[in-house]
Amino acid sequence: MLPGAWMSGILCGLFFLSGAAGLLFESLWFRQAGLSFGNGFWASSLVLASFMAGLGLGNAGVARFGWRLRRPLLAYAGLEAVVAICGATLVWALPQISLGITPLLRPFLDVPWLLNGLRVTFAFLLLALPATAMGATLPVLVKALTSHTQNFGVALGRLYAWNTLGAVLGAVAGEIALIEWLGVRDTAFVAAVANLVSAAGAIALSRYSGESRARAVQPEPVRVRLSPSARLLLLAAALSGCALLALEVIWFRFLHLFVHGGPLTFALMLAVVLSGIALGGILAGRWLQRDVGAFRHGVSLFLLSGLAVVVGYAAFLYVVAPYASVYVSDPGDVLALAAALMLPNAVLSGLLFPWLGAALHGELGVETRSAGLLTLVNTVGAALGSLLAGFALLPLLGVEHSLFAIALLYALAAGVFVLALRGRSEFSARSRGLAALALALALLLFPFGLMREHYLSLRLDLSDPNREFAAFREGRTETSVLLGERFLGEPLLHQLVTDGYAMSSTAVDARRYMKLFAYWPLALHPDARRALLISYGVGSTAKSLVDSAQLESIDVVDISREILEMSDLIYPVAGEHPLRDPRVRVHVEDGRYFLLTQNAQYDLITGEPPPPKMAGIVNLYTREYFQLVYERLAYGGIATYWLPMHDLLENDAKAILAAFCAVFRD
Repeated sequence: MLPGAWMSGILCGLFFLSGAAGLLFESLWFRQAGLSFGNGFWASSLVLASFMAGLGLGNAGVARFGWRLRRPLLAYAGLEAVVAICGATLVWALPQISLGITPLLRPFLDVPWLLNGLRVTFAFLLLALPATAMGATLPVLVKALTSHTQNFGVALGRLYAWNTLGAVLGAVAGEIALIEWLGVRDTAFVAAVANLVSAAGAIALSRYSGESRARAVQPEPVRVRLSPSARLLLLAAALSGCALLALEVIWFRFLHLFVHGGPLTFALMLAVVLSGIALGGILAGRWLQRDVGAFRHGVSLFLLSGLAVVVGYAAFLYVVAPYASVYVSDPGDVLALAAALMLPNAVLSGLLFPWLGAALHGELGVETRSAGLLTLVNTVGAALGSLLAGFALLPLLGVEHSLFAIALLYALAAGVFVLALRGRSEFSARSRGLAALALALALLLFPFGLMREHYLSLRLDLSDPNREFAAFREGRTETSVLLGERFLGEPLLHQLVTDGYAMSSTAVDARRYMKLFAYWPLALHPDARRALLISYGVGSTAKSLVDSAQLESIDVVDISREILEMSDLIYPVAGEHPLRDPRVRVHVEDGRYFLLTQNAQYDLITGEPPPPKMAGIVNLYTREYFQLVYERLAYGGIATYWLPMHDLLENDAKAILAAFCAVFRD
């Protein structure tokens, strides 16, 4: 029989490996799912919702039936094996599966509600088994550890923290080394090995801890309806998960104004959030070990979380000022900016989760039910928070008002927590009152206007009196700014800036080369009748296509509805607006996915996507993408394409050229 300390340490180590493998699999599934369902905001959000639904299903299953587990370590080993086998198989099979799914989705490309419904159905069916197994691991392992520590809150805090630390390793190692060195498929093999090592360790631990000797079947716990306090605690946990995931979406959008939006940057920002959560989990476990009633301070943590949202946004102006003149890409600088903005809330969230669990366990008394229900509602809240931020808060309210709304949400959660523990615990009235007062003052003094007047001004050179904001949109996929320049008081040009990065412009030299993407192939192919443009920008290429009378049909595809809408300011005269031409059909969709689901043939296909190192864009620079372009060309058709040489390393440029020439052999 192993001592409790040894048991705890080994289990935490095994769950650390599980966390690393889980984050690797999650990132690989999302990467591969983007090839099957597209990288548009709707598609990626629905895949995330499907994944979290699977996690929630696993939590719910353990909450309902976990009391029956006589050997939780062996059950955990089985779950890890399922994740390893199904996870790796899914990574390898998703590109092939997409070939079968695409024909089924093709007829619904222009029926968004039905297309997205089918996307979420297929994504859930594919992710259900590994995600469900992954979601069940925490409550099952809590049951195993609680039998040795006799303290539910301590067990939950330790396991939660070490699993999250493993996720930090998975996030960073995957982007920095594994995917680059091994590729996607072999990285999936590494993740599967980590899961299997964790499973083997659990089997060995079960044997040496005495668990392998069959225990007497425990009687089914008396099932009673959740008390009002338990329901309120679960609501507080859901609000906590909702607030943090919504904050992640808002923070990442805000930081993209200042940092390069590549996959590594995303991984580093995620690592900061996960590190904070892990640190909070460790602190919560140690606090609960000394004081089993430490969760009574949870109301102060909720209020401090709301305060941290407001103060973090206001104080970030002083942190980012030294970097304002550059688009940050150095990993150390990215970590510094991300930590300044996100770390306080992440630590507080990491503290709250085990404390909420400890309070809930006092109501329920069954380890698997407490852990299962807690993780279930927290996961559901997180999924709703992510969708709420992306589909409602950012496009309707913008970053500033969204942060204000999240601070209010934390205040609401604090109120729910007070009601949940009323009459059960004594509160520190002084600390609670001070936190509430500080949050109230912060909300009253919230720095509205800071985004437009200071943060955007830091990124955009507005010192020239002839330069001005023409439009500012915070949409579902990016923050877009349309700048206008005047000469002698008259409009001269517009420039599009997305997430702080200068894109296309209507300057004379820019319009000249963008129009050549259409004029040059049309001069060589005077019989061209159908054209496809992928990525709209400021509409110069689209305008040249519309000005060509020979074309009978023009499809324009862009992933951002907001960028398409801002075109109204660039072309205020209806007769000049390229999207108002009756021959034009507009599709708000990922360009690669559009080609994948189309069977139309075009005489001309052209495109000017953003640079490939921006998140989600690299799929428009691959051999597979160029093969799709080739297959959609009619006989004698021509493809032209924008290659941003100024933003590429030599080897990157050679790789893209080699991919293009491997498809277009002439």
